[in-house]
Amino acid sequence: MRKLFLTLCVIVASSLTVLAETSTYETLDDIVYRLTIPDSYSDDTPAPLMIALHSSSSSPHAMAIRTGFDEYAESMGMIVAYPKADSDIWNEGDPQLGTDRDDVDVINQIVAELQSEYNIDSEHIMLSGFGSGGLMAFRIACESPETFNTIAVVGAMMWGYHAENCPETSAPVNMMIFRGSEDLVYLEESYDIQGLFDITGTPILGVDDTLEH
Repeated sequence: MRKLFLTLCVIVASSLTVLAETSTYETLDDIVYRLTIPDSYSDDTPAPLMIALHSSSSSPHAMAIRTGFDEYAESMGMIVAYPKADSDIWNEGDPQLGTDRDDVDVINQIVAELQSEYNIDSEHIMLSGFGSGGLMAFRIACESPETFNTIAVVGAMMWGYHAENCPETSAPVNMMIFRGSEDLVYLEESYDIQGLFDITGTPILGVDDTLEH
């Protein structure tokens, strides 16, 4: 999976220049996120914004290391925010999850806060997610497509509940989806996965069915 993330970084950054940047942890009400501001940032120049969502049982710091986005912030003049999931679990739409925080609203609040504090390039607001962070990105693409210009998902495909709750009237959004050829969970074809108390099974969409939504 790390190779997939490195590929994503190269695509997004289009540069290998690694310079300085400043990273801090910010709070917005009860929302915590890691924020990286390039030293080259100027209020006179609109800056691209990347929101990066970590996988379950991970952290903003781990996501920063895994993606290498901080290393590209300076060369791109890009601001990067790494939100922290509630109890390390995103409310990505799974009805069996143990969190009720509205994470679609959380991400939108962070974007709005950064737009109020910095000169953000409205044509380059990007979202990326790995694993369950990618599942959260699918939910945002369905429920709040107007927030982001580009969404990248690594190591995840849509589940049935994403497709069921994705309005047909949702605005189109540019997406990149990365799937490892040896991934044993997210396959090319859709299938039902059964849990301990899930007799009927929950659909996991394959490549083509995910792309249809």
